[in-house]
Amino acid sequence: NTEQLQDLFGDDLEITLGFSNNAVYFALGEDGVDALKEIVDESAKPKSKVMPFELVAAVKYLVEIAVDQDEDNKVAPMLLERLEKSGKEQVRPSLTTIPNGGLFRMEIEEGVLKLFGIGVKMAQAQQKR
Repeated sequence: NTEQLQDLFGDDLEITLGFSNNAVYFALGEDGVDALKEIVDESAKPKSKVMPFELVAAVKYLVEIAVDQDEDNKVAPMLLERLEKSGKEQVRPSLTTIPNGGLFRMEIEEGVLKLFGIGVKMAQAQQKR
């Protein structure tokens, strides 16, 4: 549905693509060109290890979507406030190749981890009712 996509991404969704001999890069958002330039420059440095997959997700924006999509949701605004206060709200999954396989890593910043704790407490409180 077009209306739902506009609610999610706004009127304009900026997608930036970058290509090299052995890689494809993409970014979503206003700063995509600058972000890709930084990544491509870093990957061109000698001894720079480029990961086959790396993502940086700002959880705050996902919670903002939940707030916008459900005005009756009482939990999401509280979670959003906590994330904004902490400033540590990114999740970074990455994949590195190793001999005969791959190594997956998930880095979760402190603000997001605290949300897990809040979620557990809320679930326990609901079970007691």
